[in-house]
Amino acid sequence: MNADAAAVDETVIGNTIYMVERGRHDLRDLLRWIVKYLSDHPAVIAEIRMSLGAPDRSRLAEASVLETLRLDQAEQLNRKASRSFQFDGFHFPAGSWVSILIRESHRNPEAFSEPDAFRPHRFLERSYSADEYSPFGIDEHQCIAGSLVVRLSTLFVEEMVRGFTWTVSADGPRHHGALHWEPSPDFAIDLRRSD
Repeated sequence: MNADAAAVDETVIGNTIYMVERGRHDLRDLLRWIVKYLSDHPAVIAEIRMSLGAPDRSRLAEASVLETLRLDQAEQLNRKASRSFQFDGFHFPAGSWVSILIRESHRNPEAFSEPDAFRPHRFLERSYSADEYSPFGIDEHQCIAGSLVVRLSTLFVEEMVRGFTWTVSADGPRHHGALHWEPSPDFAIDLRRSD
């Protein structure tokens, strides 16, 4: 085997492809949720549009992204216990699968008043600890592109609001897609360039 062949690690290549492919789908789904929530809250669109010339113009756009992540993008983390442990009076033997329900923690009314409401201003009013808000995972297992995703999504919101107007042309109930909850497959907008 030559040195170049030995340098190729099939597992690393496979994991990299998986991360990129999964990330592409997650970003697409996040952008759909953002458009859905903004469509349902035209006052937020108007406020973002008015703030575009301000020095801190991205704050409400970014808060809208964070609120969308809180409501409908992070669902659960699944981990296999490497050793036995006790938690809250329950025993988890080594090898057990454990799910951390991020979606439910993001709806904790002690941290988020009106937990089921789209209220992006909550992210302008205070900061949240990782115990309260963790859309990209926990500790060293966080998504390495989390801040990139927030920044790209914030730019998306700003450009949508700056350059376009839209109306919802079709909608329906949310549904559980292949990986997580998604807006209705019927959700569609009529998008027009701003004058």
